[in-house]
Amino acid sequence: MEQAKIKLRLWIGSGAEIVPIDRDTAFLAGEVALRHRDAPIADVIISTMTQRFKATVVTDDPHFTALGVKTTWYELPKGIH
Repeated sequence: MEQAKIKLRLWIGSGAEIVPIDRDTAFLAGEVALRHRDAPIADVIISTMTQRFKATVVTDDPHFTALGVKTTWYELPKGIH
């Protein structure tokens, strides 16, 4: 859990934002989930938010590619595991 907090602080420090999910986005995520039944719902919600904000997902998860989302690989700074 501590590693996740460290990663989150690093991402926020580099300009990432945490945004709430509104009703329209939740319904859109549900529609996407019906088309991509093999994708975890968290990935579907993240991909929907990413498309809404025209953002990039920082990940190593292949589900996002299948969902048509722009991704970039994230590596932790040296010394953090």
